[in-house]
Amino acid sequence: MLRNGYVVWEGASLIDGSPIVLILTGFVNPTSNRKTGRQLQSWILSQNYVLRQQLLCVRNDKQ
Repeated sequence: MLRNGYVVWEGASLIDGSPIVLILTGFVNPTSNRKTGRQLQSWILSQNYVLRQQLLCVRNDKQ
């Protein structure tokens, strides 16, 4: 099954060495922005932030 977002890279930040991830979204649900058209969106986030969000989703699913 195709997902809307994928983690395409994980590693250390060149700025401070902290763990970061690169996520691409828009595979299933494209942007509604008519000016840009169908483009993937990239997100560079702290890996710690991504892990916290995953934990919140798991907790909400159990309730």
